[in-house]
Amino acid sequence: MPSETEQNPVPTDDPTRPDGPTRVPVHRSARLTPFLVLGTLLGVALAALVTVLGPDAPYRSAGREFGFLATMFGSAGLTLGGIVYLVVDRIVSRR
Repeated sequence: MPSETEQNPVPTDDPTRPDGPTRVPVHRSARLTPFLVLGTLLGVALAALVTVLGPDAPYRSAGREFGFLATMFGSAGLTLGGIVYLVVDRIVSRR
């Protein structure tokens, strides 16, 4: 079976084809994972501060309170990290 180049040969005298290498724009972007991890870690750290410095919750231990707050603040930090990533990516792509 003939190869694809044998079936569709590329003419060398094509006027639309450039002579030298073709320059292609490259989109540089930040990596997503560090933004998400940093946002989550900041949220969990904030939850630890609120647990230690905030008022005691009645009928809950400090561990349960931290677990609840870490889930809530960690999720919020994850979301904010994603939003910051989108803003940074938009700024970098405009340059």
